[in-house]
Amino acid sequence: TSFCLNSTQTSPPIANQRLNFTSDYEHRVYTSACYYLDANNNWQSDGLLVGPLTNHYQTQCLSTHLTTFAS
Repeated sequence: TSFCLNSTQTSPPIANQRLNFTSDYEHRVYTSACYYLDANNNWQSDGLLVGPLTNHYQTQCLSTHLTTFAS
């Protein structure tokens, strides 16, 4: 029996067969953060926010203070 929306069979058939397929779909995950180097050479993030213009090419850092930053 074949599955068709207009058929009397309302659910797809169950088939115990192996199916292999390929896809060119990509899912890229990235995260951004802003840091500064404190007086003790430790990376800190307090007073920093990642801005809304951040994307996977650049990070916008919003700060309440001036110092040397990295992202």
